[in-house]
Amino acid sequence: MNALRATLAEAIELCAQADATVAKAEADAAHGRAIETSARCVLAQFSDLDERIADDRTQAAKSAAGLGVMVLGALPEALRQATKLRQTAGEQLAAATLAAAGLARELVAVEANAATAEAAVQRAARAVIVDELEREAAELMQIESDARRRRFALTAAARVFVPSPTGGLAAFDVGLTVRQALRSPNAVDSRTTSQLAAATARWRSYFDRLCLDAAAMLDVQSATLGVAAE
Repeated sequence: MNALRATLAEAIELCAQADATVAKAEADAAHGRAIETSARCVLAQFSDLDERIADDRTQAAKSAAGLGVMVLGALPEALRQATKLRQTAGEQLAAATLAAAGLARELVAVEANAATAEAAVQRAARAVIVDELEREAAELMQIESDARRRRFALTAAARVFVPSPTGGLAAFDVGLTVRQALRSPNAVDSRTTSQLAAATARWRSYFDRLCLDAAAMLDVQSATLGVAAE
């Protein structure tokens, strides 16, 4: 594995770790929201407590007026307990709300880290493909250079004149294969639009595989030139 693929492998590993962290943070945030919802439901059970206290105090005031006293008396034990429970529920809801907000912030942070890790994978995968294309281009240039040299040699041989059996000079018979080679265009065969689209799709598929697996290998012939057979 070359340095670029090693970088890609490391980026994929870090991305996987970031995704796992996001999954954990999502679960934590969901649990935090559930706790907050539960605490809110508990507090909602006391939504009519003030009304119940007001009714009790009204009745106490009427009784005091009938007795001619100025003291209402203490709240019933049930209402006192309900008041304490409501206070506790309110405190628990406040704490749960703070916790849920903190977990939500953590989720946003790890999601941002995961996005950064994914971008690093994309960059590393592009670098691997560019490196492969550079090597393919260098090989192509070498092949074309060799082809030009061979064409020059064949062309020169085809221009040789040798003594003719019937007298005089005649062009050297280089053979059918040489003549066909010299007539063929010195260029890469053109591809149809559909074949080019197929080759492009193969490269895109390879890029996607690289982003998931740094060990993915590419058969350039099947990915590009191989579409001619389709």
